[in-house]
Amino acid sequence: MSLLRRLVLGAAVAALLCGGSLATRRGAQRPALAQGEPPAPLPVELQIPAVHIDAPIWQVGEDDSGGMESPWSDTAVGWFAPGFVPGQPGNAVIAGHVDWVDHAAVFYFLKNLSPGDLVNVVMDDGSVLSFAVDEVDQYDDTDTPMDQIFGNADQPHLNLITCGGVFDHSTHNYDHRLVVYTTLVQN
Repeated sequence: MSLLRRLVLGAAVAALLCGGSLATRRGAQRPALAQGEPPAPLPVELQIPAVHIDAPIWQVGEDDSGGMESPWSDTAVGWFAPGFVPGQPGNAVIAGHVDWVDHAAVFYFLKNLSPGDLVNVVMDDGSVLSFAVDEVDQYDDTDTPMDQIFGNADQPHLNLITCGGVFDHSTHNYDHRLVVYTTLVQN
């Protein structure tokens, strides 16, 4: 994925999660497989015990402008299915709303995570992948490192993204992005 495409994707994620209109849900396809390779399991549930999150994971793709679709619920999260699958090398991304009209949404307490906290992903084959939080960072809306969040990596990472900072009522957007970086824990 080119840097320009990642920047466009990042701007769309920001707009969708932080006040923009919600895109429609489209089913994503499983990643391409080598001949004879069994399909990789896909994520279906996100559990973060430290902040009492237990949410369904919806597959989201790209919207018509090439940005990441957003979950259309305050209680579900969206996995960027055209990107990396959780548990495989690369930066898998799951996005969720911080608030919803007049109440806290699924990722409201994400800011309270600390290094070492566990993030569990239940896969559609019943397996559970555990990721440990490495760091929690907040970036200015215009300076979010999209390549670091969505890009290639040698190890399996799961990055959680939501809005942060101050909500601007004139633009219907938050001025920061909160990102939780995690790494797969070897069981």
